[in-house]
Amino acid sequence: MTDDWPYAFKLGVVLEEIHPDPEVSLPFARDLGMTHVEFGSLWGRPLDQTSEADRERMRELLHQHGLQVAMVGPSTFKMVYLGHLRLDELASDPPFRRELESMRRVLEAARYFGSPLARTFSFRREGMVGLGNPSPRLPAGGEIEPGMLEKLGHALRLICEVADEAGVDLGLENVRSCWANTGHNTRRIVEAVGSPHLKVVWDPANAFVSGEEAAFPEGYDQVKPYVAHVHLKDARLLDPATGLTAWERIGDGEVDYKGQLAALMADGYRGVVSVETHYQPAGKSPAEATRLTTQGLRAVLASLS
Repeated sequence: MTDDWPYAFKLGVVLEEIHPDPEVSLPFARDLGMTHVEFGSLWGRPLDQTSEADRERMRELLHQHGLQVAMVGPSTFKMVYLGHLRLDELASDPPFRRELESMRRVLEAARYFGSPLARTFSFRREGMVGLGNPSPRLPAGGEIEPGMLEKLGHALRLICEVADEAGVDLGLENVRSCWANTGHNTRRIVEAVGSPHLKVVWDPANAFVSGEEAAFPEGYDQVKPYVAHVHLKDARLLDPATGLTAWERIGDGEVDYKGQLAALMADGYRGVVSVETHYQPAGKSPAEATRLTTQGLRAVLASLS
């Protein structure tokens, strides 16, 4: 890297957190010092629904701004339920099949853009409303019953088979509304799948809002062997009774980012740490919020040197 970024891991950003138009978000990302980007849409269209012209223009813009793609993928499988299905019904379930076809197109896009990862999610938890905020923050993210764990393993293996055919690995992101919500539950699911094509997109703030109070170090220790990409944002708890949380600028929330970032350095992590802002201060645009969040990240890193 450069003197301005003397770390082994690379700096990236989720483009949609800046602006839906890559003509706007890409130069802004470069101005922030990013070398890598990720995206699940182009010009407001989900990646699996974009045209060849969209992709060609995006590849030109990436080259123009000297940016590489770390991961692609809309919210595939995030809204698909498995609980009502028998194990032998999963592969033929219409919502699952539709998402699997979307994933095939996402994987094609990953290859087109030279991305090593295509993001996936671990299916929706029953009882979730909206994005799950508020929802109860259960210890370690809540239990996964053996029968459900078996379904998750089987369904994700089917997706991994498609990824294997495409030659692209899957990045399973932990998120509050899905079964892989914390480090604890994400590890259980990855090991139930048992595929070398399933990696982890570790998001400590998502683990925290899901109930993993010590997302670092306990949550991170659970997934460390599988981490291929890291999302960075911060959060705090507003109401313990309902589980209401709020996103914060990195360093201003309750996630131990000093510990987490120091551990990534000590562990020799060489992948991408990607700013996924979510933080929306009053009167600030998403781009401005991303700049503030990135400044928070840099301040935490500077405090470690």
